[in-house]
Amino acid sequence: YRLRVLRIGFTPTTTDPIAITGDTLLALRIHSVPVRLGTVTARSRDKCRVKPGEGLVSAMLWDQVKTALLATSITSRDVRYRFEAVYHTRLWHDGELRSMAMREVPMHGALSWQSLPPEALREFGYVSADSVGGVWFAAPDVDVLLSPYFEEEHCFQVRGTPSEADSIGLDFEPARRRRQVEIGGTLWLDRATQKLRSLDFHYVNVPYQRGPDSLAGGRVAFADMPNGAWIITHWEARMPAATLLLAASKQGERIDPFHPLYRDRHVRVTEADLLRVQLGPDILWSRPTASFVARVRV
Repeated sequence: YRLRVLRIGFTPTTTDPIAITGDTLLALRIHSVPVRLGTVTARSRDKCRVKPGEGLVSAMLWDQVKTALLATSITSRDVRYRFEAVYHTRLWHDGELRSMAMREVPMHGALSWQSLPPEALREFGYVSADSVGGVWFAAPDVDVLLSPYFEEEHCFQVRGTPSEADSIGLDFEPARRRRQVEIGGTLWLDRATQKLRSLDFHYVNVPYQRGPDSLAGGRVAFADMPNGAWIITHWEARMPAATLLLAASKQGERIDPFHPLYRDRHVRVTEADLLRVQLGPDILWSRPTASFVARVRV
């Protein structure tokens, strides 16, 4: 057997082959990640790494991201954890808020969502048309980010910004310009600890978006708990609710989501905020709360 050790802040370590004949004690030497970057790192599209392993710093940061994602995936499958969260849904039409809903949900398992299978995203992209002339978007989940597809189909570059002096960003974008809709974005890590903080993503190659400032995209926030488990503390998805202004010419004909008559007029925002995580009687994580006092005079 070989033992592979992943720990955030340290480089991954794999042992030499080990013969297991009974109880075995191993002593391992692991090394901290030597990331020393300036506040700003210039980026060039020509130097985009198709795989993180082709760039030394991006490879180290990608290892830290995958460790946190793997730990989050393991936690999400452990039904002993009890999550309490608040879900929000908002519908915007031409920049105006038309409806809003909120509900608090107790659950066992992950505060997450399930995306399409990675290979389906590789082949068909993140946007599909339904049978009634609408369009729906897929959002990347943890399994998608951990899949070979994501690593093979995206370029990675390291960056920092003056406004995020305590953070390191690992940008990603599609490695190839294809007709289907893809995603790009930034994975943000803590500069001192290399812990994954958040993921910001947006959609690439959406023909009916209102330019590069479109709201379409999303954000996912991560945190580690005292017992070493990782959780998603917040996620949001901002999806254009595009409609086809002209029906398909033939009944039953497959609607092309790239049809030039699609228009992005609605944006549906779905969010979830984690309130607390409980394991048995112990509260392992809770969101900071605030209180207020109201005085009513008659």
